[in-house]
This record gives sequence, C-alpha cells and structure tokens, in this order.
Amino acid sequence: LQVDENLDCDQNLNKYDLGIGLHCCGNFGSDLLKLSVKNNMNSIMLFSCCYSKIINDDYRLSSQSLDIDLNLRALSSATLSFESIESGLYNFRLQILDFKYSFYHLLIQHHGISTFFPMSNSRKSMFNKSFYEFYQESMRKYCPETQVLSESKVSEFYASKENRRLINYFNCYYAFSRFIGQAIESYIILDRALYMQEHGYSISLYDVFNPKISPRNKCILASKPSS
Repeated sequence: LQVDENLDCDQNLNKYDLGIGLHCCGNFGSDLLKLSVKNNMNSIMLFSCCYSKIINDDYRLSSQSLDIDLNLRALSSATLSFESIESGLYNFRLQILDFKYSFYHLLIQHHGISTFFPMSNSRKSMFNKSFYEFYQESMRKYCPETQVLSESKVSEFYASKENRRLINYFNCYYAFSRFIGQAIESYIILDRALYMQEHGYSISLYDVFNPKISPRNKCILASKPSS
C-alpha cells in the first residue's frame, strides 16, 4: 500500500472490512484515521503510540479540539508509562535521572558542551557505581577527546547546592509528568475518537492488555453502524 502526502493511496480501501493500526507512531495514527474516513472503511482498530513524534499540531482532529498547544515536553509526557511500580524500581529510576542530568549539567558548566547524548541504552551497572566512575565512563564514550576533571572537582560539583537544586526539580517533574502525561494521552485519544464519531462511526475505547506489557494499551475501535 502506497500513500502520498494527500492521503491518496494506490488501492481501493473501501473493499476491506477492517483497518488495523498497531502502535502507530506520531502522525501515522491520525493519518490512518483520515485515510479510513476518506476511503469509507467499515471498521478501524487503532493503538496510538509515540505522541512525541507528532508534528504540525496533528493532535487536533475533531471539531471539538480544545484551543491548547501541546509542546514537545507535553507530548513526550503522554508517551510515558503510567503503570504503578514498586518503590525499589522507582528509586532506581531516580538514580538514573540523578546521574544523567548531573552529567549533562557538568558538561555544560565545566566543559562547555551542550550536546544531548541519548543515554537510554546505558548499562544498568553504570548506575550502581559512584558518580565519578559514571562520569569517567560516559566521557570516554561520548567525549573521548575531552580531558576529564579530577575526582574531587567532579564530586564537589555533584554535591553542590546548584546541582542538587536542579536534580530536585527534575525529580518533581518526573513524578508530576506521569499524572499530567496520562491526562494528555487521554485527551489525544478522545479527540481522535471524536473525529471518527463526527464522520459517522460508532466508537468504543478499550484498555486491551496489561500496561506492563506495553504502556500503549489503549485501543480505539471505530465502526460504521451498518458494519
């Protein structure tokens, strides 16, 4: 199936009974709904995903969309996991946040490096080390040409009031973002459901599986009344 920028495709889709979108990232989710409406498909099942990849305000589909702007941080929050976790894992995630953002902060303040390095694939064992060991290994990996600071200077920066204040801010944001993110995801899904309803579809929303399998477990099922 080939689709151009105007959502014109090379096949007659209304001959199909069901369109399925499994974890459609970014605009792909809204494009699937628009394509289905345009081709008068009978039924659509959609699992949305990766809201942070939405561009051109494509979280606004229905005529009832609110006049609010969702920036990248808001859309990223909607992509988080909202399942409850046990305290040990939560504290470990805070440790990851502490080391990563202390590292970025130190890079800017002492090395003049503002480049963002994706560190989501860092080994878990990295966060069981001292911050100085984490700093040394991260510098070897991401900034091999930059001379490392002494252990005393790194430790002093890590414990500084300025850095602790920043990390406390991120800790609060990390906790709060899961509540606001869940509301944002619900808003996007409901707007997509309303869009389908406005085009004559009957709508059902489901939590299909345990969010521990994947946090994007919410499904929009849209069907024509005659189907």
